[in-house]
Amino acid sequence: MDSSRGLALHRVDSYRYRTAALITALLGASLGAFSESAEMMQGEPGSWARFAAFAAIGLTAGYQLFRERRTEGLLIVTGAAFGLLSFVEVTQMSGFDSGITLALLILILVLYVSTREHQSRAAVIVGSGLTALYTVAAVIIEDPPTSEAVGRLLVGIPGQVLVVWITWRLIRSLAEANRHEAETARIQQALATCSHALLAGRDEEPLSAALQALLDATEADYSYIDVNRVDEDGRVTWEIVAEATGVNVPPGPSTFDDGDYSQFPEIIDTLAEGKPARLRVSDLPMPIRGRYEAEGIRSELMAPIMIRDQWVGTLGYSDFWRNDAWTAVEIEGLMRAADMVAAYWERESAREGLEELALAKDRFIATVSHELRTPLAAVVGFSGELAEGLDRYTREEIFEMVHLISSQSIEVAQLVDDLLTAERAASGNLTVKPTVLDLFDECRSVIDSLRLGHSMPVEGEAVKVWADTLRTRQIVRNLLTNAHRYGGPQVRVEVTTRDDHAVLTVTDDGPGVRGIDAEHIFDPYYRSKSEDTKPDSVGLGLAVARQLARMMGGDVVYRRRGGWTLFELTLPIAPAHAVAALV
Repeated sequence: MDSSRGLALHRVDSYRYRTAALITALLGASLGAFSESAEMMQGEPGSWARFAAFAAIGLTAGYQLFRERRTEGLLIVTGAAFGLLSFVEVTQMSGFDSGITLALLILILVLYVSTREHQSRAAVIVGSGLTALYTVAAVIIEDPPTSEAVGRLLVGIPGQVLVVWITWRLIRSLAEANRHEAETARIQQALATCSHALLAGRDEEPLSAALQALLDATEADYSYIDVNRVDEDGRVTWEIVAEATGVNVPPGPSTFDDGDYSQFPEIIDTLAEGKPARLRVSDLPMPIRGRYEAEGIRSELMAPIMIRDQWVGTLGYSDFWRNDAWTAVEIEGLMRAADMVAAYWERESAREGLEELALAKDRFIATVSHELRTPLAAVVGFSGELAEGLDRYTREEIFEMVHLISSQSIEVAQLVDDLLTAERAASGNLTVKPTVLDLFDECRSVIDSLRLGHSMPVEGEAVKVWADTLRTRQIVRNLLTNAHRYGGPQVRVEVTTRDDHAVLTVTDDGPGVRGIDAEHIFDPYYRSKSEDTKPDSVGLGLAVARQLARMMGGDVVYRRRGGWTLFELTLPIAPAHAVAALV
């Protein structure tokens, strides 16, 4: 990358202007040389000098016309030829007097300013100085009248400077307008490409395509998209999820795939407010400045990705050559692109939510069908056998079938109870009627009614709680059923107190819940992805248990301690006056 490009004035269509100037010079010089050749044949004095000047100008113009089409050499040759010929002491040198030559030198400077593609101030200053020097020399050599000398000096020194300066400013303004228009067009095209990529693609591929389009439309060297995280210490961190790299990035380490904003408090505040942030590496303190310098980064431009007024990530540019030279068009384009990424993330999140909802619905229907079909098959089968004839079975067999019909009917009733409870809770029609009850006795009663096939001793003490009897039994039933279904062979139940709450702890020696599932086990209809694909649970038991407990002023929590899985139910202890009234 050219480090001096910031001093250059880019000329739109300057190639066409130079071509026109060279053709004009070639035609004019050819006409002049043809005219002077006739004068030479007639022996006119000084014609040979004029012919040589026109020939030099024509050859230079022709050479540049068929080569690089530059105008510098032509302007230098023309200025030198006319300047020298104007001082030659020969007769009939019309067209080469000092006044016309001065005007020609000023015209040459104007042409240089107008046609030079990458123009520096030094060349213009040198050209103006030589024109002024020629003016002074012509006045001294020719010694014209005072009024004419003053006029030449005014035209040749401040006059030519003013003309060149006005031309310079005009061309500079036009070039800046053209540059701004071209840059705006590039950014608009890049945003259109971003929009198309984000609308048509999925996952991270459209993000990379959008970043590459933005990078191609700017003078930045690297672009990226990161998402915000919060670590264990509460610090805001970033993690890059997509990037695009330009051809001008110098070789070096890449250590910014992730990091934290602890050393950029002002940038955090700016981005959190939804505003773009600019970072100049030279203004950063150590050691973070050293980290940027090791990669060669000189400045960054960042736009926040906002979703529902929350800063969730950043879209940014990194520049390895410019020192915070971001234009207003680049900033505005980056902000609009950040809005597009935010909309893309929202759409993807909604799509994933709909897909998950559809899968949850399918799992729910399959699971409920399984949960109902199994006990109903037993009820229908055994009741049919009994209806066809009792005399075929012994008393013990009849008792066993009736027992199975009863237990399976209870299981169906419990599932329907959970479904109705979840539906009422979702519609806001679920109510509780607290009263005084003994949590210890209720636990033993529920265990006896479940008939799980093995004993679950209840340890602890009798505790009076202020809760709804029916809902408390439902919570205890769901916790015990969960431990029996997913826990290990050893299940313990304990009733204790903690401050002004009673605590019922159901403990088993099963494998527990994976960390990723622990955050969702209390969500309605959630089932761990690590479970058997065969549906065996609706996923409502724990969700209903926690919802009912919280409605009664308590809670249900999951813990993992020393190889044991614990589910704790807390309920408020009954107030003394309520217990006394009951007694």
